[in-house]
Amino acid sequence: MGRVALTSSNQSSNQMWQLFIEKGVMPRKGLRPEVARSWQRSRGIDPWQIKQDILSDSSLQAKRQKCCNLIEVAHPIMKDVCSLGGQNFVLLCDTEGYVLDTVSNVEYPHPVGQRLNEETLGTNAIGLALVEGNAVELKGYEHYSSRYHSFSCAASPIRDEDGSILGVIDISNPFGDLPANVMKILGLGVKLIENQLRYRAEKMELQKMRCSFSSIIDVFPDCMLLVDSCSGKIINANDKFLQMLGQRNKEQLIGYCLGDLINYTEAGMDSLLSPEVEIPDGRLDFSWNNLLIPCSLLNKRTINLGRSKKQIVLAFSQDQELEPGRRTLYPLKVEKNYGFDRLVGNNDQWTYIKQLARRAAPTASSILIQGESGTGKELLAQAIHQASGRKGAFIAINCGAIPRELLQSELFGYEDGAFTGARKGGSKGKLEMAHGGTVFLDEIGEMPADMQVSLLRFLQDRIMTRIGGTQAHKIEVRIIAATNRDLKEAMLHDSFRKDLYYRLSVINIELPPLRERKEDIPLLAHYLLGEICRQHQRPSIGIEDKVLKALAKYDWPGNARELNNVLEHAVVFSEGNCISLDDLPGNTFPAGDLAWNKAGKLEEYEKAAIITALHQCEGNISHTAKNLGVARNTLYRKLKKFGIDIDLHI
Repeated sequence: MGRVALTSSNQSSNQMWQLFIEKGVMPRKGLRPEVARSWQRSRGIDPWQIKQDILSDSSLQAKRQKCCNLIEVAHPIMKDVCSLGGQNFVLLCDTEGYVLDTVSNVEYPHPVGQRLNEETLGTNAIGLALVEGNAVELKGYEHYSSRYHSFSCAASPIRDEDGSILGVIDISNPFGDLPANVMKILGLGVKLIENQLRYRAEKMELQKMRCSFSSIIDVFPDCMLLVDSCSGKIINANDKFLQMLGQRNKEQLIGYCLGDLINYTEAGMDSLLSPEVEIPDGRLDFSWNNLLIPCSLLNKRTINLGRSKKQIVLAFSQDQELEPGRRTLYPLKVEKNYGFDRLVGNNDQWTYIKQLARRAAPTASSILIQGESGTGKELLAQAIHQASGRKGAFIAINCGAIPRELLQSELFGYEDGAFTGARKGGSKGKLEMAHGGTVFLDEIGEMPADMQVSLLRFLQDRIMTRIGGTQAHKIEVRIIAATNRDLKEAMLHDSFRKDLYYRLSVINIELPPLRERKEDIPLLAHYLLGEICRQHQRPSIGIEDKVLKALAKYDWPGNARELNNVLEHAVVFSEGNCISLDDLPGNTFPAGDLAWNKAGKLEEYEKAAIITALHQCEGNISHTAKNLGVARNTLYRKLKKFGIDIDLHI
């Protein structure tokens, strides 16, 4: 394809660029200040000749390993940004401008490892975003190098919690304009990346704190707990406390709400978790596995972590002088929803799936869970693990989110010095970490062919060797895989190995989409609403019958995950004690098909899903309708509604 036709604006930019390149004259007006500053900095660079600065394989591997968290978090969001439509590619660069990762639906000129800063290429979106520290958009002749005069680019820095730049994400169209709202979309993508990175950092910090805290509190003779003051969730417990409950695995206790373990009133819990109240009423009873254990509260201390984050250390003494029969089986007041209780629904097919999964849970057989995105594949996998009685951890890996170069080390680990940038002392892989437990391989259909061979070899004998190592390890782990792809069709196209499919699908469970069990929508909506209210620390609210009827009419292409998002939106914006139609992310619900008339996220998601499916099926309407789970007539109606031209998406 050639360059885009010059508009009057492009012609003006062209004249300014030529005047500056040939005579060094900076235009007085018509050129944005940040672009003018960048042109001045770019003087001395040949605008007609691209300077190649590409990392060696070992240096690139070291940089990618150093930024593995950023790459892992950013990659799926880059895929979403790239799927907006049009001829785009998305780049992730480090603070020096080196390309770390790419996603593209068009041929692009930059290999992974190339440097795209100002010093190398002159004015470009990535280099300008790094220098200015702001999101930027460049078009045509604003680029210093003539090679990019047909490009439209937008780039934004990614920052850590302290505001330091971690990298840059860029979206470019080599042949014309970017989508109209690209800067808003890019800003949202960056915010998602930053939030996920912050969550991971906090999780790692919490893990370090738990380890340090464990080494201290295990010395004390009393039962001790570390609790989050806001959520009331247990963060850590010492061995003495675990012995009191008769609980061996601490991980099964972490994350439990303290209020679900003790017979306390709501006011009593508020006092117990309040940093301002020293020691409330000292008597309380712990309930665990239907056993009532009377205790006395001995001490309470508050740990101030800054930014309004506080944790409470509680010390208990188990009462020794108990009247006969006091420590007996005792019905718990509330049981927190775990395991199969979270798989809400009474639909016949759904009930059969839960029965099948319960029967499969105690076995060691591999399980393949198939179903559309948002149908609850990971929830089912977690329920199977918890019902299995396995003592090891449940570890989930998204095979589509981890770059193929890192997936091998992520699964199997590596030894010290296995490659440049490898962590000193080596690192365990996820299979090793889950010894005695379960590994959940999500999006197994996206696993690269070479990794499929490695996984198949492991499934045959459960023996693995770390990268760069020679010692084989026997690993006792249960594999549960999941996919929203048709693996049988993938096998026909040789993109998924038949022998691996049969190894994984010893037990095959296919989850129905939400539109095929609409009778469960009211029940599921009430359950999700309760969970959302607890997460947002809001009092429970109801749902109007009109809302339930409207929800039941909608096809839910995003399944239960989309329903959860809609209800969370409603909870955030609801001002009463009951969700009404006005609280949903749409304005009107006419009779017949549910219409989300507000041009909000739901329509955007639905349109994006249709466009993505059209791309995957190369414009074949029958295949696209089948993949989306809708009738051909429905698909044609949606295409007309969203103004989607099939020819543009083949």
